[in-house]
Amino acid sequence: MTRRTILRAAALAGLLALPLPDRAPACTFHTALPEASLSENIAASVEVIAARPSAENPFAFETVAVLRGEASGTAPPFMVDSVTRARLARKPDEAVLFARAPDGAWTRLLILDAVTHPVVDTLVSHADVWATPAGAAERRDFFARLLAHRDAQIRRIALRELDALPYEVLRGGTYPVTAADLVRGLTDINEQPFAPIRILLLGLDDSDGAGQAIARRLAMMATLRMETNLGPWITAAIERDGPAGLAAIEQEYLAAPARLSDRQLDEIVRALAVHRTGGDPALQAPIDTALRTLAFARPDAAPAIARTFATASDFSQVPLIREIAAARLFASPQDLLVAAAYVAGAPRNDGPGSDRDTRTEQSN
Repeated sequence: MTRRTILRAAALAGLLALPLPDRAPACTFHTALPEASLSENIAASVEVIAARPSAENPFAFETVAVLRGEASGTAPPFMVDSVTRARLARKPDEAVLFARAPDGAWTRLLILDAVTHPVVDTLVSHADVWATPAGAAERRDFFARLLAHRDAQIRRIALRELDALPYEVLRGGTYPVTAADLVRGLTDINEQPFAPIRILLLGLDDSDGAGQAIARRLAMMATLRMETNLGPWITAAIERDGPAGLAAIEQEYLAAPARLSDRQLDEIVRALAVHRTGGDPALQAPIDTALRTLAFARPDAAPAIARTFATASDFSQVPLIREIAAARLFASPQDLLVAAAYVAGAPRNDGPGSDRDTRTEQSN
């Protein structure tokens, strides 16, 4: 086995061992939402059931209907809590929705009632299609309509589903929600997990109100050097204003990169990656330039670039990462390993010099 092969294998192993950002461009920014959305849980399941307290043991669940897959004959291994038990005793037409994964693990999803049951029926009937790229736009449009639903739980389900979509799919939709409603949700402490997707939707709103909200918030964040949700706000600003928005972000944040905190660096890289991977193609070249400027001014941003773009399976920054390595700017072996893993994961090109390993470049 050659030294290059050994290094490439080590780099790939290192990538698997290191923490990575969220897996899809649109959900890059959420940190407090469930790992999988409702539709994703249903699509990934081998069995979806409605369950109620057992007649023999009111503290245990029993299946009353199988909504998807084959009946396993097993019940979810959860105790019926007192609140659920009292509610279901009052409402004999309601049940609890559970999904069983291929490994046998059960997940409790929600209460099936008159409001949620029709939505779940739609998700079950469309699960196999909506879980594929071909069904993403239809899935988006269904949940976009639910943003105007009278029930707050349904609106939150819709926001979570939209948050899970790739950004290029999200930006192709039409959303029946006003800028005022989106901003209002940002002030509700109970709605904070949904703040990133609300901000992204603001960026897709071409109204004056949305533009003013984005400009005001970014100006305040720059003045106060705020970090929370900086990435979504930058994404929204670039979405609305295109090259002018990117130029404004560069002037505000990248002109003095030494002032940026590690969290700000990470948020900026994520925002630029969202647009580089799933935004307007006309922005790709200026984003490449901005990333290069940032990486050479703050080499500690390079590992974040490698991680974020690797997660999106976007290898457009491999030349940049190789430049950083060739200039011996990586500060630690771990940073270099992240970069090497990103380069090693790129599709092979058999042209001259195409198989050089980043780790080799800096270590020689």
